[in-house]
Amino acid sequence: MKKIFFIAIVSLIFTLKNYSQPPGTIIAYAGTKESLARLEAQGWTVCDGTLYDRTKPRYQRLFTAIGTSWGGDGGNQFAVPDLRGMFLRGVSDISPNDPDAATREKARPDLNSSGNSGNAVGSKQGDDIKTHTHKYIDAHYAEVQCGNQGLFGNQGGSDGDNGRCTTDQVTFPAGGSESRPKNVYVYYIIKL
Repeated sequence: MKKIFFIAIVSLIFTLKNYSQPPGTIIAYAGTKESLARLEAQGWTVCDGTLYDRTKPRYQRLFTAIGTSWGGDGGNQFAVPDLRGMFLRGVSDISPNDPDAATREKARPDLNSSGNSGNAVGSKQGDDIKTHTHKYIDAHYAEVQCGNQGLFGNQGGSDGDNGRCTTDQVTFPAGGSESRPKNVYVYYIIKL
């Protein structure tokens, strides 16, 4: 009886260890680059766009979960997500939260099987800033073109001067090389 109980417990532990996260689960990993090598023995791999052979037993469960959503070679190779330097975003599905969902691009145009596009897992978007304008009053322009009345917001303009006294101007470019929230680096890993 003790032996049967022991075997049942070991089987349960093995099952929980291997199936506590379904294949395709992505988590943030705060370990070092050197520690990533040990993760594959524990059933994880880094989300770096690597191609894996779906016919190998080790990768079949992951392939069943993600297929070629993230790309592949058109044969037996499928890609894991390449999430290096990327933010994750939930699939919009039927919600209006991503007005550009239909124009999302394929994840891996460099591969024969490029992955999903549009409103589907694996599609990607480049960075963007919503269309907008900023206004400011150019005091020098207002004074030169319109006299002091231009300093008080478009008061010097008339139909005859084709808007020369308009003092609302577009701002000069300013900012960094990308739009982003505050962030920290982690490795994203995916369950095999």
